[in-house]
Amino acid sequence: MKRIIAAVLAAVMLCMLCACGASEKDFSKAGMTITLTNKFVEKDLVSQTAYYESTDAIVTALREGFDLFQQAGIDTNITNKQYAELCITANGLSSTAVDGNDKYAHFSYEKQVNGQDFSYEAYCFRTDDAFWLIQFACHTKNLSKMSSVFEKYANSVKFE
Repeated sequence: MKRIIAAVLAAVMLCMLCACGASEKDFSKAGMTITLTNKFVEKDLVSQTAYYESTDAIVTALREGFDLFQQAGIDTNITNKQYAELCITANGLSSTAVDGNDKYAHFSYEKQVNGQDFSYEAYCFRTDDAFWLIQFACHTKNLSKMSSVFEKYANSVKFE
């Protein structure tokens, strides 16, 4: 009987520990809000509008105002998919498959950084005055478990 009680208590404690894991947390910057977990911290990265980091992944968000496109002679009436294709071409990425929905366009690519393989899931959004490139990255070996998490994060994005 004592073993059963000890096993039940151990199971309850394990469940409590799991429940104390990551909880959802909203991060906002420059009119964009994304729901990640409390395991992420916001950091500054000069080349990005917003940057969030955890032990498992990074998230970058780049806002590109329509004025930049107009200065470069690029029509701002392009779709999310066309913007994604521009991002792929401008950054010399090997990804050519762009998919998505009414909210965003999506593409994936891999990159080696400091001798380590990383996988990126990129989501392109259009607002009233800008395009946003929001990217999620993790070690390639972890992508199979992170891919659906990244999609959940992307679906949480809101703009003011």
